[in-house]
Amino acid sequence: MVACYCDESSISALSFHELRNHSQIDLFHDLAAFKNALRKNKYTAILLGFNMDFLAELQSDPHYNGCPIILTNGTHEELMFKILNRDLKLGSVSMVFPELKTYLFGKPVNITLIEMKMLRLLIKNYPAIVTKEELANDVWPSQKILPTTINTHIYNLRSKFQDWEYEVLTIKSQGYALEAK
Repeated sequence: MVACYCDESSISALSFHELRNHSQIDLFHDLAAFKNALRKNKYTAILLGFNMDFLAELQSDPHYNGCPIILTNGTHEELMFKILNRDLKLGSVSMVFPELKTYLFGKPVNITLIEMKMLRLLIKNYPAIVTKEELANDVWPSQKILPTTINTHIYNLRSKFQDWEYEVLTIKSQGYALEAK
């Protein structure tokens, strides 16, 4: 169950039909009603669409259960990615989706949303092979892309995670897989 505390313009800007397929959403634009709901419900995530000053107050509220708080700024694609994914960890890499951040040895790594999507798929499927078709369908679901596009992003991932104890292997004519070094 997800709580969304945002103003009318944020609500209309967000498309909730996709999210509603995965979770119940309680929408609030009244602070008192939102705080009352925090007392009664155990939310799995909170979307915060305005009044960023409220973030610190929310985190210190005794009824806040520590669930991810997702700021709804950014694109619809980024928001859905933040909400629909669970944090992942493999070795010294951790991916924190509500923040759209990836860490190596606890330090942030500057990767693009596309690279984050690719890395997520590789980690989720570890140690299995992820085909180029699976990558293309997951990362670019409604676009036709060139094979060199995937190769470029894989190259970028390899260069950004050289110190990681895993490496991205190219499995000829099959796809990509992670393997311990």
